[in-house]
Amino acid sequence: MARRHFLIAASLALGLFASQAQAGNCAMDEYDHNGSLMEMQICDGGGMTISYSRPRRGLMGVGVRSGTLFFDGVEQAGGVISGQARIFNRTCGPIPYAVTGRNHGGSIVLRGDVPALDNGCRVTGYRPEKLLFTLQGAAAARGA
Repeated sequence: MARRHFLIAASLALGLFASQAQAGNCAMDEYDHNGSLMEMQICDGGGMTISYSRPRRGLMGVGVRSGTLFFDGVEQAGGVISGQARIFNRTCGPIPYAVTGRNHGGSIVLRGDVPALDNGCRVTGYRPEKLLFTLQGAAAARGA
């Protein structure tokens, strides 16, 4: 029994070490998206997330805070991106939807069909959406 607890503890420690090592192999940049400052992180293997760093004021009412996940997916060779973005609704919470696009260096453009919701949080239709992210700060100045 003690050996099993040791093995579980060792496995958890190795998992924690591996996740910390992976986090160390990530690049981060800041982007503007509709007046919100976003943090984009791309890790070895192409895993990509975009989170709110400083959301614009109007998003606070729908539950968006600093650190709220907006997008998760992958960036493949050539800058092709696919994954899930989210819309935020005061009643329904975050609603994921599929997006695809491309990293153009100084900007990221994603496109997808955003779900329209009724008062019961049921999808009643979709509308096409273009999401533009513009590189900010020092990375933009060096032409990254």
